[in-house]
Amino acid sequence: MTDTFPYLSMFIATPEQERLYSRGAAEQWGVPNGLTVDEFVAADEVRSQAAHANNGKSLSWVLAPRDDPTTLDFRCACSTYRRTALIKRPNDAEPQEVHSYIIVGVLTPPQNRGKGYASLMMRLVHDLVGANVLPEGLSRPTDFHPAQFSILYSGVGPKFYATSRPYSQGFSKDLDYGVGWIPRDSTSSVYIIPEGVHVEKDLPDGWRWLQHDEMAALWENEKQFIAEGMQNTSQSSQVLFSVLPSGGVEEFQRAWAHYLYDKLDPPMNIAGAVRNDARAVVSWALNGEKEPRGLILTRLRADSEQDGEDVLRAAIALTAQHGLREVEMWNMPLHLRGAAAKLGFAQKERVDILPSFKWYGPERPEDVVWMNNERYCWM
Repeated sequence: MTDTFPYLSMFIATPEQERLYSRGAAEQWGVPNGLTVDEFVAADEVRSQAAHANNGKSLSWVLAPRDDPTTLDFRCACSTYRRTALIKRPNDAEPQEVHSYIIVGVLTPPQNRGKGYASLMMRLVHDLVGANVLPEGLSRPTDFHPAQFSILYSGVGPKFYATSRPYSQGFSKDLDYGVGWIPRDSTSSVYIIPEGVHVEKDLPDGWRWLQHDEMAALWENEKQFIAEGMQNTSQSSQVLFSVLPSGGVEEFQRAWAHYLYDKLDPPMNIAGAVRNDARAVVSWALNGEKEPRGLILTRLRADSEQDGEDVLRAAIALTAQHGLREVEMWNMPLHLRGAAAKLGFAQKERVDILPSFKWYGPERPEDVVWMNNERYCWM
């Protein structure tokens, strides 16, 4: 196959295109989760004004003919969200703050599927978000900041996005699984609560519960702990990067599933827990993607196994109190896996929602470490 679509390019979606894109996304992802199309579209509009997306951080794009960029028969669409991140190279005195992007909502209308449009779009997306000089026919807003890296979560297995070569690098018939978004760490630690079990909800001394409206301030202070973790890592010969949970990024995990919270009895007003000295923290959200319903931990930072065990017990108890069945954590920190196993957490490798990254720097992907590859990064 060669590039057979020289008449197509990427454009920022018009309001009419965006509405059509949102309705298509509702059919794809909202209806299977119990929402009507109108409910999903309304929620999408609210989410677009939230902290993780406002002030130009989010853009919707369509693949469309160059001579008819506003057509409602666009070939496919996706969205980009700008995220603040930290990177640390071996010779850096301290981590540096950079821009990154997450690519979400890759959608091809049914009549356009199977024609190679999505493959072309994703190749162009690389250049849109990561290139300093754009290929001919491609443009972006003047205040758009090229990224050090981009991430996405693959729902179509590990290969499709991994072979997505940047458009500016030309086309190759050879499948190279290192040129696109490379899957990295998709381990889940899962605890299933036995039916009929009652667990007391309690926190040890020195901890307190966190309400939903406390989370934004909490994450503004998290940068110092993430930077500290990068400074102290033993992988000093590699490049480290981490997305930050601030700016509404972690809070999106609860905002997108707000309709599930309305169905809980009793209501769940607790979004996490923090040690009084802030040296350990845990946050969670309702997992709306599967049965059995449960909590998914969005962030877990704890220096000691005891702290990890304490907050995992608290999460289990809160889950049981609300009649939910499962607690899940993505990429449990290695030093806490023993404590989790003692409580009954089992590890498994996910086959979908695969965290994947594309590095736009000069380093090889195998020399790059994604730190804090936790649920809070997901969209």
